Amino acid sequence: LEKMGLYIGDQLLIETSTALVAGNIVLIELDGKLLLRKMEQTNNAWMLFPLLQQLAPLEWPFHIPLPLVGVVRQIIRQF
Repeated sequence: LEKMGLYIGDQLLIETSTALVAGNIVLIELDGKLLLRKMEQTNNAWMLFPLLQQLAPLEWPFHIPLPLVGVVRQIIRQF
């Protein structure tokens, strides 16, 4: 996560009512778990890439509603 600029103890400001744009970092709820993913767009699907390299990306077709919680707008770090 440090490669993405996220550290233990960081807080995220999540905007819940926003349009999706390729390159956004999004928070989704999948199977009762909250997941952070970097969003990219293909011709017919969103590609949701994990912030940790050891996890697999998810392909999410446009015709299926994305279980979006919100888009990360700011990282808040307290020292």
